Amino acid sequence: MALPGRVSAVMRRLALSAGALVAAVSFSSCSSVDSTSTAAHVNGHRLTMDQLSALTNNSTDGATIRTALTTWIEVVAVTDDASGMSTDVELSARKSVALKGLLGQFGDEAQTTYALGVNGSPLLCLAAIPLADTVDSATVLAALAAGTTFAEAATTYSADPTLASTGGIVVSTDGVECIAADKFNPELIASLTQAGAEVGTPVTIELQAKKVVVMLRPYEELSLSDAERLQLSANEFGAALSKSYESSDIGVAARLGSWDNAQGLVVAVGAPAAAVG
Repeated sequence: MALPGRVSAVMRRLALSAGALVAAVSFSSCSSVDSTSTAAHVNGHRLTMDQLSALTNNSTDGATIRTALTTWIEVVAVTDDASGMSTDVELSARKSVALKGLLGQFGDEAQTTYALGVNGSPLLCLAAIPLADTVDSATVLAALAAGTTFAEAATTYSADPTLASTGGIVVSTDGVECIAADKFNPELIASLTQAGAEVGTPVTIELQAKKVVVMLRPYEELSLSDAERLQLSANEFGAALSKSYESSDIGVAARLGSWDNAQGLVVAVGAPAAAVG
């Protein structure tokens, strides 16, 4: 189920915290907590003020406290388990495990999205063999069709020493192999689109008056990070997280803030609720 307008919010949350559990719209039951010793609760699981102090290393900073509360609520709502979170390190570890568990449900969806390639995938993982003028692209394509691997063909035919050394894998300046589609040269995307490029099938394009054999790398050979997997299954992930919130009874001590389902976080006292839609 797609959640219009929520994918960018998912990406923002992830950028702020590696392994973050992201927000999604929901309308779950939410209440304040009046007990002076309770900081928050989720489905009967209770976080005491003393436990919250341990999670924040006794911080009195409002933002730090709300972040810890948000993380605790996220983990408990997703896993229905409040154990093993007595320190900030343990909280962070449980958050990472919860994220991986949720993401693990959407391998097929991520692959389906990636298969859209230049026609809709948010990430493109390319391999390329720029050719010298003396090399016929048909020769390279024939070698690939005969069983030569793309890496072997890149070593043999690439006019770019760097791409020859990486087996043709295109790597960003910061070492990333799967790059946001909107970060590529528009001329390249247009050429791939015109050539009808599909995942796993090499095609020849012309880029800056040079022939280049390019392939959208097969999904099976990718080593995707959690952040990349999230980009490819953001809608499904958001819907699953929304469902967790929707079915949960979540409460936060009023003096600490309030739980905002639309944003998926604890907001400051008096902060306006996010618009839902």
